[in-house]
Amino acid sequence: MRRLLLVLLFSCVAEQAGAEADGSVRASFGGEYDSNARREPRLADEGPYVDDGLLRFTGEARGRVRQGPWSGRGSLLLGAKRFVGETSEDLLAYRLSLGGRRQFGPWYVDLEGGHRLSRVRRGVRDYAWSTTDLSFGRRFGDRLQLGLRGSLWRYAFDAVPSLSYVSPRVELEALVRLGKGYTLSNTLGANLESFDDFGREHTEWQVQTQVQYGGPWLWGLTYFGRFQDSNVRLRLEDDVLRVGPGSEIGEASGDVKPEDVARHKVTAFVSFGLPWRLFVTASASLLFNRNDSIDQINALIDELENTPGDEDVQDRLRASIDGLASFADPANFDENQNQLQVQIRRAFSDSLSVEVRYAIFSDLFGSAEDIEFLRQTVFIGVTGYLEGGSGD
Repeated sequence: MRRLLLVLLFSCVAEQAGAEADGSVRASFGGEYDSNARREPRLADEGPYVDDGLLRFTGEARGRVRQGPWSGRGSLLLGAKRFVGETSEDLLAYRLSLGGRRQFGPWYVDLEGGHRLSRVRRGVRDYAWSTTDLSFGRRFGDRLQLGLRGSLWRYAFDAVPSLSYVSPRVELEALVRLGKGYTLSNTLGANLESFDDFGREHTEWQVQTQVQYGGPWLWGLTYFGRFQDSNVRLRLEDDVLRVGPGSEIGEASGDVKPEDVARHKVTAFVSFGLPWRLFVTASASLLFNRNDSIDQINALIDELENTPGDEDVQDRLRASIDGLASFADPANFDENQNQLQVQIRRAFSDSLSVEVRYAIFSDLFGSAEDIEFLRQTVFIGVTGYLEGGSGD
């Protein structure tokens, strides 16, 4: 079976003299309970979330090929959800990635492209994400690697086209192997997000620091910070709310900058084995957003409360408090929440296991007191795994 898998995935490459290839296929299928099937926030005084059961399928294929200083890699991830009652939430998604690298002694050049697509039956979270990355760097012995990466991202959000953007990015990367299984990686990046509506732009700085341990217990700790500066301004003039880039409405000392946000995220994970071929994996993320304009936005709301016909403006301002600071990416709502996930897997062989997974997502430190988000899921399913290589 392993040789058959290799032939199916890399038959053309494996026949080349001197080439090495390996690949793997993983598939998971099972049932899940979702306490917030629509993945929607709600006002604090609203009724309960809509829950439902569903069937979930995930399939993944990965492969690598190496020949001399050249190497290539590819991966394809497929996902599908079929709900029992909330069929409008049925989902199909995939993520494709292809890349190659050329070594020049201690130097390397790497090119990678990716595409991610998600479709929900009712269309509220349909999006497409394309990335192109070019990087080069140098290894200094076995302990240190430095790199420079340039990227171009294109995000298209079908439900709200004004959230679509193009973003050039640049990153500096450093990887340090500390010995005894420990590694330290640091990334410093900058990007410009140019949105499709009225010349809106975000300039963003990013910093990430990660420590990992690869001993008998696998664990890691990551800090990720995003510091966003926007050209969008809010101003109240003669009971009229003006919104737009500073270049259009002019800049004044009393302007409110609702999209200037600092995001801090700390993530930890651990994975270890137990007797009877049990394996436990747990991860937790804590997200904290800071927007210094929130008090000013609330002041604008207070000024507009007694103005007839401006209820929709007030609602938009209230939504912006959390919508801009925490829910900036509706397509990947759970990724912008605090979360805890625990998985217990029982292996019956090298290629077959049963797993139980629990996850909770919560807007623990949301900026708006009257908006909340909570979602819990429980999954029980079977996973199959196959791998092979040209040396098998």
